[in-house]
Amino acid sequence: MPVVVHTEGKDDGFTREAVQAAINPMLDQVNTCLDQLEERNDHLPGRLQECLNLTGIHMLSSSSHSRRPQVIGSP
Repeated sequence: MPVVVHTEGKDDGFTREAVQAAINPMLDQVNTCLDQLEERNDHLPGRLQECLNLTGIHMLSSSSHSRRPQVIGSP
């Protein structure tokens, strides 16, 4: 996606290139952070299941009609 830069009357490519050059490292840093968040998010369902297993609660499969947790143990 192109970055639109308003330079108050200046229409030279150098100013736009300089601004874009300054913005690119920031965008790279944002992308890196988003990649890290996505990776952490990918592991959440497994970690949630581990925690639920430790407490005796088992999630029903996604093909089930009910999405309520099922408690294993006493009635």
